[in-house]
Amino acid sequence: MENADTSSDLVEAIDPDPLTIILELANLIIQPGSLALLASSVGAVAAVAQLRKMSESQRSKVRQKLYEIDRALEDGSKASNILASLLDEHQLLGRPVIIGGAPVRGFTNAQRIRRAHEDCRAAVKDTRDAFIDLSGLLPADFSERIVRTLTDLNHEYAALVMTGETSSYARSLLAANRAMSAIDAFICDIGREFDYRRVPRAFADELLRTFPFMRL
Repeated sequence: MENADTSSDLVEAIDPDPLTIILELANLIIQPGSLALLASSVGAVAAVAQLRKMSESQRSKVRQKLYEIDRALEDGSKASNILASLLDEHQLLGRPVIIGGAPVRGFTNAQRIRRAHEDCRAAVKDTRDAFIDLSGLLPADFSERIVRTLTDLNHEYAALVMTGETSSYARSLLAANRAMSAIDAFICDIGREFDYRRVPRAFADELLRTFPFMRL
């Protein structure tokens, strides 16, 4: 029994902090809008766009990238929902977004947080890479629009995700989901020009339907 208690203490000591997921959700908003990365492709595509219209093959590649972003945003939303469920269980949603602010304990919970963190980190990479690829596929005006819109979203949401306005996990998760919804609406808007027929999702509304007290 003494060994079991010691083992339990060690597991709790290495439990991942829920803040890691909040950081990745912030990256999911910030990384795709990296102005230097996206803008680097704008000049090269402009000359091509002036010579001819996009082929169906190019349009298909654009749709592919939009769907990749779609799936990455869905992964980010799922990770935030898992975190919300864990924090709700431990009555920690109102805690401040700081290291040690939400001590979720237990081996199973630690595994869930790690998986959610890994899924969210993969979503960050997938979203960033797909937007960079888009800037090389789309005509210059669309590429410039991507840069401008994502930069604006960074300014609007990134700080809110980190501070949650009042530094609570609930508000941070809502801000992250609103930001993901804004990105989702943006890709649907772009997609209308490329036969990408999908309705934008309201990630924050879905989160609030599941955890209505987060509105408080």
